[in-house]
This record gives sequence, structure tokens and C-alpha cells, in this order.
Amino acid sequence: MANLLDIRRRIRSVRNTRQITKAMQMVSAAKLRRAQDRALAARPYAQMLTNVLKSLVSRADIFDPQTGEVLHPLLVRRPEKTALLIVVSGEKGLAGAFNANILKAAMKFIEAKRDKNIDILAVGRKARDFFKRRYPMAGDSGERKGPIQVTGEYVGLMNRAQFASAREVAEKVVQLYTDSNVDSVYIVYKRSPKKSVSAGLKRPCTRARAFAERTPRRSMRKPLDLVRRRWTTFTSSLRKSSFATCCRVIFRCSCSAPCWSLKPPSTRPA
Repeated sequence: MANLLDIRRRIRSVRNTRQITKAMQMVSAAKLRRAQDRALAARPYAQMLTNVLKSLVSRADIFDPQTGEVLHPLLVRRPEKTALLIVVSGEKGLAGAFNANILKAAMKFIEAKRDKNIDILAVGRKARDFFKRRYPMAGDSGERKGPIQVTGEYVGLMNRAQFASAREVAEKVVQLYTDSNVDSVYIVYKRSPKKSVSAGLKRPCTRARAFAERTPRRSMRKPLDLVRRRWTTFTSSLRKSSFATCCRVIFRCSCSAPCWSLKPPSTRPA
């Protein structure tokens, strides 16, 4: 059984760990806010680009009317036999349910596509470790290791997202589709809506919110009104009563009898 010294040492260790994790949380919150601001600023451009590509696909001709050849391999739609699943996760933990929700959504997609071959492209350390423990890695020979396999991994891209890294992943996906290795491409990622971001930045902490709910409404008065009310009480007490009673009203003295330190000099005992 641990003695008192061991218990105190354990309490001190837990407090130090709590301070470290609190500092890490503050740094991560600042980084998350900057990343969310950049993502929200680029979202209208991405949406407009998606709309332009959809309009282009609906208006463009897929086959040449004279020769019958494919004008562009990315516009061809084939029967879905092999699907490519891109899973974008984080690099580290201590992110709540961020990685868990992404991996859960990916597993639901795999369960829904059990009758087809699925190639997994893991972006992020958490996704790579999760799928490598469950499914085999694809070989260089081109032969499938099973109906579900991991065809590629990209670790370290989420630490500092750059255009060159995204282009590398996009070129691999385009190559797999143009070579007819996959017939469709799906992506699983965390998309934070704008409302939740703004609510998360303005929402008070849980402890402060619980204290506000427990505090009566009469105590949540404005400081100026409180000072004015106490000053009125002070002036009225000064005219009607002694100095000790007046001070007891202002400073909330808990004793029923006047305090010796607050009594006038004439009433103090010798």
C-alpha cells in the first residue's frame, strides 16, 4: 500500500502532466484556428472550381464523333469493379474523435462495398497504421493481395500542407484511373462547417458556463449599478447610523456586534 509520500508525489506528477497538456492544447487550438481560417477563405474558390468542372463534364463530348476514340481518359465512366478510397487523417493523437470519426466512416464505406475490390490510399499516420494492421499492402508486381488492399501511404503531409504534396497525391490518383486500375475514386476527410467553427471560437468554457447556470440572476449585476447602490447605502448609513455600522454594511462584516477595529475611537476600551 502506498504511503502518504508516494501519493503526494503522484499528485505532483499528475499536476505537472496537466500543465503540459494544457499548454499543448493552447498551441494546437491556435494552429487549428489558423488552419480553419485558411480553409474557410479557400472554400468559395474550391466550390466554384467544382461547379466549373461539373459544367464542363456535362457539356463536353467524351468520344470523337468521327473516330469513336476517347477524347480524354478522365471523362470515361466505366462499370465499378474496383474503387479507390482515399482516407485523410491526422498525424498524431490528442485530437478527440477527429481520427476515430474518419476511420469509422471509412469502415462503413468498406462494409457497403464488400462485393467490389477496394484499394486504400492512406494519407496520414493514423490512417496508415489503422489499415496496415487490417489489410495487406499491394505488391509491386501488380497482383492483388486480396479484395481489400492498401496501395499507397503518405505520412507527414498533414504537418505542413503544401501544393506540391497535394499534387503528388493527385498525380497518383489520376495515373491509377487513366491506367484503368480503378473505376471510381472516393475520399473520406473531416469537413468542419462554418457554423461549428464560429460557435467553437465564441463558446465559453464548460466550467464557466456551468458556474453561470448555477449563479442566480440577481448576482449577475453590472459593476456600475452595484457601486452606485452601495454608495447610496453608504451615504444613507453615514447620516443615520454610526461609522462602525456603516463600514459593516459596505464591507459585509459577518459579526452581529460592531467590530472593535471599526468602532469610533471614543467607544474603544482603554
